[in-house]
Amino acid sequence: GESFRQELDLEGGEITVLQGDKGKQRRLRVWVDAHQQIVHVECDADEAGDLRVTLENWRTEQRQLKRSELNDLFSDPLGSSIDGTFSEQPTIKYPDVVVEDKRERLAWYHHNEHSAFETTMRLQSLEGMMGKMNDPLKGRIFGGAIAGEGLVKRDSSTLVSAGPRKRFELAIYTLTQHPSTPERWLAAIDAEVACGAGS
Repeated sequence: GESFRQELDLEGGEITVLQGDKGKQRRLRVWVDAHQQIVHVECDADEAGDLRVTLENWRTEQRQLKRSELNDLFSDPLGSSIDGTFSEQPTIKYPDVVVEDKRERLAWYHHNEHSAFETTMRLQSLEGMMGKMNDPLKGRIFGGAIAGEGLVKRDSSTLVSAGPRKRFELAIYTLTQHPSTPERWLAAIDAEVACGAGS
């Protein structure tokens, strides 16, 4: 088969992947910008080709996690409450939102509409602090966007090259806001993408 090599360069702060034999090689370089929240992916090839970028989201539906999937801090392994005052709390995994629009980028986010902050503070006997602290989870939105020159959106999870090329550059923009709304987060991530596209 084809040769394949993947290297982590700790000193240079990058990952390189080489695939294929001499004259038909494809090179991938991944690095994180130290001054911005951007992961850069550079793709070079000896021969012009197409590129497909796929968003693989694992949080796709709401569901209650099973005991075997977690170590629930609200109960002991036998199922009784730790301090006798709390009933066992279900742990719910909420889905991410994959943005469906016509912009030439992929975008997704997770919006914490629920929080275990209050229950956790009671569990730690810190009820007196609740009025003095903001909930650090509720209203938090985090996610990202992927865009690159020469890439067009096929669907909400896929970018494809507009035509064969020897070089592609794409950027993965990340953003966390707290508190925020989906509208405000989307406006901010699109501003980051526009700024990155102009540089």
